[in-house]
Amino acid sequence: MPLRALVTEGTRADCVQANELIAGFDAQHLIADKGYDSDAIIEKATAQGMQP
Repeated sequence: MPLRALVTEGTRADCVQANELIAGFDAQHLIADKGYDSDAIIEKATAQGMQP
Protein backbone atom coordinates (compact mmCIF):
# COMPACT_ATOMS: atom_id res chain seq x y z
CA MET A 1 0.00 0.00 0.00
CA PRO A 2 1.53 3.34 -1.02
CA LEU A 3 1.86 5.94 1.68
CA ARG A 4 2.82 9.61 1.62
CA ALA A 5 2.70 12.13 4.46
CA LEU A 6 3.18 15.89 4.37
CA VAL A 7 3.69 17.71 7.65
CA THR A 8 2.42 21.29 7.75
CA GLU A 9 1.48 23.78 10.43
CA GLY A 10 -1.79 23.06 12.21
CA THR A 11 -3.59 26.03 10.68
CA ARG A 12 -3.21 24.90 7.06
CA ALA A 13 -6.28 23.31 5.47
CA ASP A 14 -5.91 19.63 4.53
CA CYS A 15 -7.29 20.12 1.04
CA VAL A 16 -4.46 22.52 0.12
CA GLN A 17 -2.04 19.56 0.11
CA ALA A 18 -4.26 17.09 -1.74
CA ASN A 19 -2.67 17.47 -5.18
CA GLU A 20 0.79 16.75 -3.76
CA LEU A 21 -0.52 13.82 -1.75
CA ILE A 22 -2.07 11.97 -4.69
CA ALA A 23 0.32 13.04 -7.49
CA GLY A 24 1.88 10.01 -9.15
CA PHE A 25 -0.09 7.36 -7.29
CA ASP A 26 -1.52 4.55 -9.41
CA ALA A 27 -4.67 3.58 -7.51
CA GLN A 28 -8.19 2.47 -8.31
CA HIS A 29 -9.86 4.34 -5.46
CA LEU A 30 -9.31 7.45 -3.38
CA ILE A 31 -10.74 7.32 0.13
CA ALA A 32 -10.52 10.47 2.23
CA ASP A 33 -12.45 12.38 4.86
CA LYS A 34 -14.67 15.44 4.31
CA GLY A 35 -11.67 17.78 4.42
CA TYR A 36 -10.77 16.56 0.92
CA ASP A 37 -14.24 16.78 -0.61
CA SER A 38 -13.81 19.47 -3.27
CA ASP A 39 -14.46 19.55 -7.00
CA ALA A 40 -10.77 20.18 -7.74
CA ILE A 41 -9.62 17.14 -5.77
CA ILE A 42 -12.31 14.93 -7.30
CA GLU A 43 -11.28 16.07 -10.80
CA LYS A 44 -7.58 15.41 -10.08
CA ALA A 45 -8.30 11.94 -8.72
CA THR A 46 -10.56 11.08 -11.64
CA ALA A 47 -7.95 12.32 -14.14
CA GLN A 48 -5.45 9.93 -12.53
CA GLY A 49 -7.89 7.01 -12.99
CA MET A 50 -9.10 6.88 -9.40
CA GLN A 51 -12.71 6.48 -8.35
CA PRO A 52 -13.28 8.87 -5.43
